[in-house]
Amino acid sequence: MAMNVRLPEELDAQLDRLARERGVSKHALLIEGVQDVLKKHNRKRMVQEALADVDDRYGDVVARLAET
Repeated sequence: MAMNVRLPEELDAQLDRLARERGVSKHALLIEGVQDVLKKHNRKRMVQEALADVDDRYGDVVARLAET
């Protein structure tokens, strides 16, 4: 899928420098960045779902322990 991305000049300059330093294209860096953001988001969502499950299962036990 094709997509146009407009970056502020300074961000584009930083991306260009990093791409040259790493010997990759700006396109490759953008893909890597998006993948990292998605991984972090998915990890956060999984942790939140796990915590909600623990709360559903053991919330009453935790509340009782907090009272003692």
